[in-house]
Amino acid sequence: MIRSKIFLVCLLTIIVLQAGGQINIPDKKRFWDNVYFGGNFGLAFGTITQVDVSPIAGYRFTPRLSAGIGGTYLYYKEEIRYLQGTYKYETSIYGGKVFGNYLLFSEDNNFLPFNLGNIILQSELEFLNVDTYHYNQAGYYTDAGRAWICNVLAGFGIRQPIGARSSIDLLFLWNLNDTPFSPYSNPVIRVGFNF
Repeated sequence: MIRSKIFLVCLLTIIVLQAGGQINIPDKKRFWDNVYFGGNFGLAFGTITQVDVSPIAGYRFTPRLSAGIGGTYLYYKEEIRYLQGTYKYETSIYGGKVFGNYLLFSEDNNFLPFNLGNIILQSELEFLNVDTYHYNQAGYYTDAGRAWICNVLAGFGIRQPIGARSSIDLLFLWNLNDTPFSPYSNPVIRVGFNF
């Protein structure tokens, strides 16, 4: 099953690359003009504490097509109240990813009578190191150590330029390889910055 999902993401990536047309290798002095950095940062406090730091580095092969790599660190803490007391769960999740995105429609070439904004397609292959567990005979879960999981994410979003070389992305992604240990629930909604 995982092979078919990875095949699907690879196929989508090939389609995106074909849609992007020919890729021209820029002059050496212009390489850094096509490099961008960014990512997302998130905080949540209350009964659940969550900190998300996910930097990325990408390269624009064409004005519409880009790809890159990134890292992910998630800190999660929750207090679960039972009749017998309180259970405190705390974990760190970390890993890396490769991604590609394609600008499907943009404001300047929108063929519709209304403005869609800058619509992008995105796919990611992410590997995360997470806590795993299993249920014992008494119905409680016990720690089974850490393991690497693979998330295959695909979806769309809106890119809003905020300057000549900066933008904000609002992405709606679906984890095609959802497991009980995945830190995400579908859809995965991300707000990221690129500069």
